[in-house]
Amino acid sequence: MLQDGRLNMDTASRCDVALRVVREDPNTIVVLSVDYFIQSLREVTIAYLQNSGLAPERIMTPAEAHDTFGETASALKILRDRGVNEVTVVSSWYHLLRICVIWRYLGFNGKIVPKASFETMNVFGCLAWEIGGFYKFASKILNEKYRHNPGT
Repeated sequence: MLQDGRLNMDTASRCDVALRVVREDPNTIVVLSVDYFIQSLREVTIAYLQNSGLAPERIMTPAEAHDTFGETASALKILRDRGVNEVTVVSSWYHLLRICVIWRYLGFNGKIVPKASFETMNVFGCLAWEIGGFYKFASKILNEKYRHNPGT
């Protein structure tokens, strides 16, 4: 998120981890997963990555999405179109498990390499947010299952 027009510690830390991954492999692209509706955050994140030396052509931005599930689905489409079968998922430590579960749920059968950033401003707030995210994800799956298979 933004803090005084700049990336906060959490977001900057995730970007720094992504930049380390990119520097290890010159063929790596960054698929930026930022809430589509927070345009200023998207722009500041892209500027942060570019100011850190990442070429603009190595930054992909998925189609419109406003939650983790939608962002992951959009990123997966970009990667499938490119024939990618290995991803390095970079996120905060408290968010990483849910993202990896969503990748698998959406049918990505390739290699997932989780990379976590450990900076956080509010551990308890982040964990509460993540519990809510897991609940939302589980509800979405259960609603789909029972809508298509009533009575099961």
